[in-house]
Amino acid sequence: QANNFIKNVKLRKGDLPPVLDIEAMPKNQSIDSLKVGLKRWIEKVNAHYKVKPIIYTNEKFYEAFLKKEFREYPFWIANYNFFTENIEDDWLMWQFSEKGSVPGIIGNVDLNIYNSSSKMLQYLTLID
Repeated sequence: QANNFIKNVKLRKGDLPPVLDIEAMPKNQSIDSLKVGLKRWIEKVNAHYKVKPIIYTNEKFYEAFLKKEFREYPFWIANYNFFTENIEDDWLMWQFSEKGSVPGIIGNVDLNIYNSSSKMLQYLTLID
């Protein structure tokens, strides 16, 4: 999967770092095996792009399986069950709804909050 990602994703200046989306346990894989695979993907993608990937997941999966072992990585957490003004300190981004609207786009869009300033968002984006 990492090789396929690298082959198909050409990042440019201003893009966010690569994002790994993991939201559920695979049917025929243990959590330990899954974590090994996640680490391999992250390491390979990090080595290629020279930037730490973001991990996108839902809050339950994050709390149960990822929070402790992957704490050095930025997390983009999906939780549509509540709204709060102050998101968790260790969440880089919070996806709080999939029912937003944007002029010019037909259908629903995801709504997210970045957990810092616009200046810090510039530092997060790729510079080369």
